[in-house]
Amino acid sequence: MNIAFGAVVIVALLYPGVLFRVLYVRGFDVKGIFGASATVPLGKGQIQFNRNVSKSKFRIFGQAIWEQVIASLLPAFFVHLLTIQLVSGFGHWRVSVPDYGLVYRILVADRLDAAAIEQVTDSLPRFIGYFLALLVVASSIGAVCRTVVKRYYIDLFIKLLRFSSDWDYLLSGRILGKAEKTLDVIWIHVLSETKEQSIIYDGFLWDYELSDNNGLDRIILFNVSKRFIHKEISGFKYQQSANFDSPLGEKFSNKEAFSYDESEEINEQLVVFPYGQLKNLTITYVDLAEVIPAS
Repeated sequence: MNIAFGAVVIVALLYPGVLFRVLYVRGFDVKGIFGASATVPLGKGQIQFNRNVSKSKFRIFGQAIWEQVIASLLPAFFVHLLTIQLVSGFGHWRVSVPDYGLVYRILVADRLDAAAIEQVTDSLPRFIGYFLALLVVASSIGAVCRTVVKRYYIDLFIKLLRFSSDWDYLLSGRILGKAEKTLDVIWIHVLSETKEQSIIYDGFLWDYELSDNNGLDRIILFNVSKRFIHKEISGFKYQQSANFDSPLGEKFSNKEAFSYDESEEINEQLVVFPYGQLKNLTITYVDLAEVIPAS
């Protein structure tokens, strides 16, 4: 087999599955999965806040090559089946089903004879037409499936149909289902620890980024405040009960207690928290219509 030519054929056969996944995950709309705008009260004033987590962060091509191939096989198979049905009657449009016997010979043969090469040359225009039809079918099916799944929240019940990773669903509000339509802002409560102390940060979610393997890489908060947590250890003595096997004696134990400083506002507009510094993360979804009574 001519390795380069065979590779081109394999890519051509699998590419419709890749295109389907891209259109299913991303869609045609530039805003992606979510988008929202809200007026958030801050102190005595307010801020017009456009929630900046409107796009799916999922990295399709950040997956391992074998994962991309496996994930593209089944969509490619169904796209080919549907395209074959659609174009089988349009041969006079120079679009016809390719000769899969010839495709098999291209993939497994060490070299093609003159008759096979001539057959490939004659079939090339029709194969190009078939390939273009594949692209149209794959993109259309991907967009339609995305619209149906997105509208009826089928992805929340069937995890295989999800557009992105769990972090994307949590930090965008998609996990709420229909309730996400009334979601205005997301309040984040972060616990971070250093060698000396622990700090609690509170703020509104501005944006977030996923890592190359679609885990959480960092979050960005605004209107952030912080509190320091101090660990206090107090020692006390107690007398061991005679019911234990060990002899009655005096023992020493440590008891941990925690004290909290008052909240302190951070002046910076945006604060970035790398995932490695997050000890704990609490997410609160806020519907301002329920929190703030209409005046």
